[in-house]
Amino acid sequence: AEVLSDALERGYAAQESGRHAEAIAAFREALALAPREVGVALALANAQRLAGQHLESRATLIAAQRMAPVNDPSLGMTLGASLLDAGAPREAGACFARVMRLTTGDPAPIAALAGARRMAGA
Repeated sequence: AEVLSDALERGYAAQESGRHAEAIAAFREALALAPREVGVALALANAQRLAGQHLESRATLIAAQRMAPVNDPSLGMTLGASLLDAGAPREAGACFARVMRLTTGDPAPIAALAGARRMAGA
């Protein structure tokens, strides 16, 4: 856990300083230590996006969406929004649908799912 925490701290510090390649390397290290942690994958995808690596960011986000079901509604909404921003509306819709099942009655994932379906042309 300490090694993971160190890698994440290095990643966030590098990212804040604009050292994107260093941030990506640290977040990759963290993801290797915790491959099913969606939050770590989100951090890596964001660093890739900031570095202009949009295709890599999208691939990381899609892999995160597939790697493990998101049981935290907030994280699910963040992942879904990131997938939408990366041009992956179908995968985003899957995240929003999962959040909708977790939070019955919450209008936010319902609206997000409708938007993702519109973007996907469904």
